[in-house]
Amino acid sequence: HERAQAYRAVLTENGLPVIEPLLGSWSEAWGHDAVAKLFDGNGEKPDAVFCGNDQIARGVIDALRERGLGVPSDVGVIGFD
Repeated sequence: HERAQAYRAVLTENGLPVIEPLLGSWSEAWGHDAVAKLFDGNGEKPDAVFCGNDQIARGVIDALRERGLGVPSDVGVIGFD
């Protein structure tokens, strides 16, 4: 929760839009599932995903590639760990 709070603060301080972070288990499976939540809606698709740890980032990368998206050419992925 501290990382999510810092994420919100930095974006706000820099005048950037804040998209509420998705919170889940610290696992590859959660990262994989989170991609569906981020990319299956009707809204704007993110061009980067900031993950709370490297295991989540690994799941995100796998899910993005399964969708035919390149990392980092289409979507940047960062693991904070």
